[in-house]
Amino acid sequence: MKKLLLLVCLGAMTVLAQGQGPGQGTIVPFPLFSPELQKYLDLSNAQVDAIRRANMELTALSARKQFRMAQVQAEIRDWTAKDPIDAMQLGVRYAELEGLRREIGDEQKKTVAKVRGTLNVAQLAKLKALEDAVKLQPLISDAVCENLMSPAAPQPMGVIGRTPGGVISFGDMSIPQVVSMPFANCVRGVISPMPMDPGPRP
Repeated sequence: MKKLLLLVCLGAMTVLAQGQGPGQGTIVPFPLFSPELQKYLDLSNAQVDAIRRANMELTALSARKQFRMAQVQAEIRDWTAKDPIDAMQLGVRYAELEGLRREIGDEQKKTVAKVRGTLNVAQLAKLKALEDAVKLQPLISDAVCENLMSPAAPQPMGVIGRTPGGVISFGDMSIPQVVSMPFANCVRGVISPMPMDPGPRP
């Protein structure tokens, strides 16, 4: 427990020490690690610490880049409202926005490589099994749509998790990250609505 608290404090200090970020004094949450995933991959505590450290660095960098992106988007709105429009000023800012997006994407790829580099051969094989399972997800969804399989059981009350449909669940309540509905991809044809009774004719 003391070790966890120390890691959390170090993570917060890392973000604050950057000097700039999502805002002066803003703390980016230290990423938690799934105990189930640690058990499945048979990760040592040292490996978990290394993975969390790499993810924390990515989180801090992304927060700084996203803060700048928000500033640039505000600048784009201001320059767009001017008359006449200064294409040069807008172009410079759109180019910076795309550059920031690419920097985040490149850093994310580097983090994946760094994190995978902490795994041994046996752990990489288990990770490959998870990657293969992801490829089966569309087939699983089709099987659920055809009632060949039952949907995933809801999580117990008080458990926070993320469903495959991109929904964060807390107990029996769900907060969609994007608009989603159960069986939204199960298209079975168009059902014509019942005609409404126009009421008595005059």
